[in-house]
Amino acid sequence: MSQIGCFIIPRPRTGGTLLASMLNAHTQISFCYEIFPELLVDNQGVPFVADDLIARLDALSDLAPETVIKELERDNFRVFAARARRSGLEPADLRMVLSGFKGITFSTDNVRLSFVEALMRFQGNKDATPIVGAKMKAASDLLISRHPEATFLMVVRDGRDVFASRRTKGNFSKTPQETAKDWIEGLEHFRTSYLNHAAKAHFVKYENLVANPKEELSKVTDLMGLDFENEMIRFEQSQQKIFSNAHGHLSAEQLKAGLNNDSVGKWSAILSSEDVAQFEETGRSQLEDFGYI
Repeated sequence: MSQIGCFIIPRPRTGGTLLASMLNAHTQISFCYEIFPELLVDNQGVPFVADDLIARLDALSDLAPETVIKELERDNFRVFAARARRSGLEPADLRMVLSGFKGITFSTDNVRLSFVEALMRFQGNKDATPIVGAKMKAASDLLISRHPEATFLMVVRDGRDVFASRRTKGNFSKTPQETAKDWIEGLEHFRTSYLNHAAKAHFVKYENLVANPKEELSKVTDLMGLDFENEMIRFEQSQQKIFSNAHGHLSAEQLKAGLNNDSVGKWSAILSSEDVAQFEETGRSQLEDFGYI
């Protein structure tokens, strides 16, 4: 059975999906995308019941997988199912794993995470890989306590490029100061919650990942006890489900083009001098710490 060995702690527009796709191309790793436990409650925060989700899927079982996603009720479970399909977990796979949770309400973080972990292992077994990982939003103490031997990663990217990317993709309206604070909080959370408490935790610098992928990825595979594989650099040539089952992922088309550093430093052409000044005023210390200024 596949073992859970890696988590990417995501931050918006930093390159976490790129790293996940590169790791997913390793022959020993299967990687899931954003099947977050927080999506196992409805829009009012009421926990889903496994039996109800099974009934929803059973009602659509004669339809093609993509059509099932479209026909599901427009709530968090629909989002969850679409994101699962990016990794290759079809609605029928969700139904099969849910069958092991009959009679259970996803009312606690532990129960919700148990279901997500069951899906991860199912994905790993489906892909016949010994290790499975995922981008994961969950309480750090819960993740570390459940998986003390896992590798925990966060991609750090120049915050000005993060702001520029968020401004040009998706629905985003935060100010430079708000974005800088959010960027800082993400870095500090990873530092205090993972670097200081997990045996294997590492910041992956986006700019190094795209400029020197072998060097940066080797640090990750070393932590995981694996050999580096060149297939990770050529990830766009592998059979990545996110390419065909994007379901609106903002980075899917960019990922198909393969590795490049076109997005490094784009902030200088996108942001106004006022935007840059406001971001740097708030985030200067962290920008300096990571060598961005």
